[in-house]
Amino acid sequence: GFLCSISFKIDFFMLSKLTNDAVTGWYSAGARLIEAILIIPATVAIIFFPVISRLYKNSMDLFINMCRTFSIACVILSIPVALFLYLGADLLVSFIFGAGFIKSVLVVKLLSFTLILFFLKYFLEKTALVMQRQIILLIAYLGGIVLKVVLNFIFIPLFSYNGAALSTLVTEFFIVAYILLHIKMRLPLLKAEFLQKGLAAKLPLFYEETRKP
Repeated sequence: GFLCSISFKIDFFMLSKLTNDAVTGWYSAGARLIEAILIIPATVAIIFFPVISRLYKNSMDLFINMCRTFSIACVILSIPVALFLYLGADLLVSFIFGAGFIKSVLVVKLLSFTLILFFLKYFLEKTALVMQRQIILLIAYLGGIVLKVVLNFIFIPLFSYNGAALSTLVTEFFIVAYILLHIKMRLPLLKAEFLQKGLAAKLPLFYEETRKP
């Protein structure tokens, strides 16, 4: 979403201030390639959103199982994409951007690992929205922005544009871990609440049955 796109924009801005235009351009090329691929997990997450919404309302057990299954599937599906990008970074950068951007290859390789996190994060976002836990996403992204700025101040002077890629990897790990942890903590409570609502709905029927002669 909007906060997600800010992450790369922070990198572009800080690189332009801490380095020069050439360095910013090398990083920008690699980041743009990653952003183009992110259309895939974003689209898949949108497609599955109505499915998990219905399960959340009708069957908490199926909802929890679907969350676990699809989370694992996101990781499994993202690994080949990340490997393809990592192993083919040289050819992709040369073909798309030209030989002048050969220094973007390492950026692409570093950012390819974030694809696994991005694939999982897009699904976790939709899960949190279904559970009406928007506050989790807000805290995760705002915390991620602060972490990104701090890490960029540390890594960019040390590793230049590759430092920005490294800070992105660490920041995305933090965001995914935060959202995943809070969802896992919340699911057992939701299941208990779901069972309580079901029991409460059946109590009037049980009362009527007991009053019958």
